[in-house]
Amino acid sequence: MRRAFYVAAVTVMALATGAAPAIATATTASPAPATEVHIGGSRVTVDCTGTGGPTVILFSGFGDPHTIWAHIQRSLSRHHRVCSYDRLGEGTSSQPRRTQTLASNARLLHRVLAKVHVHGPLVLVGHSIGGDIATVYARTYPKTTAGLVLFDATPVRYLQFVLRLIPPTAKGLAKALREEAVAITSGKNQERLKVAGTNWAPSGALGHIPVDVAEHGLNIFAGTGKYARRLQARWASGQSHLSGLSTRSQLIIATRSGHYIYLNQPQLALDVINAVIAESGN
Repeated sequence: MRRAFYVAAVTVMALATGAAPAIATATTASPAPATEVHIGGSRVTVDCTGTGGPTVILFSGFGDPHTIWAHIQRSLSRHHRVCSYDRLGEGTSSQPRRTQTLASNARLLHRVLAKVHVHGPLVLVGHSIGGDIATVYARTYPKTTAGLVLFDATPVRYLQFVLRLIPPTAKGLAKALREEAVAITSGKNQERLKVAGTNWAPSGALGHIPVDVAEHGLNIFAGTGKYARRLQARWASGQSHLSGLSTRSQLIIATRSGHYIYLNQPQLALDVINAVIAESGN
């Protein structure tokens, strides 16, 4: 049986797919040196540090630059090569010229990694929407993917559920959550990222690779009032689905953490990532 981890963390409220919490500013104040990779007229910022395999690839959530992973990357780089990057429309990468999807993001990253001579095996680590891109990458390039860690990845068809549940007349956090769902499902956002309800992996899609799914334990939807219970329940069921992507997976409940688990308790995040790294060669 794979070992489980339980988070004990002090956290801040953050939207389920939205911008980073306030503590991220202090955590990522000194950006790491990065490289500009040019592909098809676009410039992608990628930062690879350290040596040793497997290579760890860090996928940020919507609205977050690659530097949000600075502490995690520095720590992992002591023993492994680690790469983080800015998607088009984020950080210092180019603005996208056309609509982006989870699949097009995976394909672009694959080309970027080839340019910086990263060919696998890879352990993919994704947060929020970044977790969804990591999952699509794992399905698209299974021969190079050795393991997957998902920190509160956006669940299957969750954005569509938000749009059905919360009316346009909602106020406060519920309104903000709905507006973000509209932006991401329509592609009208800084990444021009359009997420459809069909871009998801079925149970067992990743075979036998180690997969750890970490879910927040605090109800980050408490501020949405009457919608909170159903939002939280749907999120939890979505995490259960994600934990079924592999025959070697586990669901980790971060009992006192919000959406940004890897910022709230970085040591726990490192333990989870290192556990998947250790199992990825088996």
